Amino acid sequence: MNQKALERRVKQHILAGTHDIFLPVIPGLEEAAERETASLGLATEREAEPGSLLCKGSLEDLWKIALLSRTASRLYLRIGSFKAEGFREMRTKMENIPWELYLQEDCEYRLRISLSHCRLHVTDNIAKTLQRSLRDRFEKLEGRPPREREIKGSHTEPQVQTLLIRGTDDRFTLSLDAGGGPLYDRGYRKYVTEAPLRETLAASLLLLAGLSSRSVLLDPMCGSGTFTLEASGLTSGAMVNRDKTFPFSYWPSFRPARYEWLKKSLIESEKPPCLCLASDRDRDSLGAAEQNWEDFRRINQWSGEDVPFRQGDFFKGTLPPFPPGAEPLLMLNPPYGLRLPLNDRLDFFRKTGQAVKKQYKGAAWGIIAPGLDAEKALGLHWEKKFLFKNGGYPVSFLTGRVPG
Repeated sequence: MNQKALERRVKQHILAGTHDIFLPVIPGLEEAAERETASLGLATEREAEPGSLLCKGSLEDLWKIALLSRTASRLYLRIGSFKAEGFREMRTKMENIPWELYLQEDCEYRLRISLSHCRLHVTDNIAKTLQRSLRDRFEKLEGRPPREREIKGSHTEPQVQTLLIRGTDDRFTLSLDAGGGPLYDRGYRKYVTEAPLRETLAASLLLLAGLSSRSVLLDPMCGSGTFTLEASGLTSGAMVNRDKTFPFSYWPSFRPARYEWLKKSLIESEKPPCLCLASDRDRDSLGAAEQNWEDFRRINQWSGEDVPFRQGDFFKGTLPPFPPGAEPLLMLNPPYGLRLPLNDRLDFFRKTGQAVKKQYKGAAWGIIAPGLDAEKALGLHWEKKFLFKNGGYPVSFLTGRVPG
């Protein structure tokens, strides 16, 4: 393989090119990811499948999304799209993809195939077609083709590339996993309580509730501290995966010096986070939140920041007063599991709504509610409503403002 010629093509087509970047996000909360990518200078469009966003950007934009996105569930680089109704046609079109620009020769990859309404529905045959296409492409260039590796369970080795083939109605898209699996794992929330919020979900809800225009977060049912941690990261501009090694660092297009310069510039642009006032009545939950905060602070190399958690009962209004003139945002993830009897649950939400109106006058709010009965029991006037699933359970997220 002529390395100089390959390098020229990588520079021309990959480093200087514009790419399709695919972002799976939480279905129903696409608007949050759209706001986030817009803040990075990128426009997105929604695809037909819920929770699917596509944006066009440079390779550096992809790096930036990997480092900063708090709403994306995963991150993919699309490298090919075609229609195929027979395996000979599929092989020809696969072989026309410039694989050598995306994969190192002799690298290992694992394959994930997802099909819906396709004539070519035998996954083993699709895998063999891909193997032959890779072999023929690299052998023509006198290079060693990538090798498939069978991996069970979660994939944690960034040097082993994950290739995703999705087929719908005989149209196939081929993508490389650029994020290295789920992006909700930030590395600093190791201690969790019962029924915790996933980080990507918390960040999405904060953006939808208008955190960017607020100076104080009120988190009086903090649990293990997810809202507070994500709000601190969002408002400070702290990187999500500061020290993570991503699969794209093993691509032919990766430039270590350029990547480190990007990280350095992002660190230099960080600012102090918003003021967070958080509490919970459960001592174990507070202990988990405090441990997570210490990990968050260590990973981001912050010093001198007070631990924002204290013990207190939401219904007794135990949060300290926020500064005069502050623009507070109240976020609530009340308990709503099936463990609570229906009557008790409605009474709980009724009391929650009453406490919000009494104790948080003038504050913007965002509250998760499990169904219309709970929404009505809150007795709050909401301005926007978003429907999604949390742990497979259908819920709504309501946003509004307390008069006063």
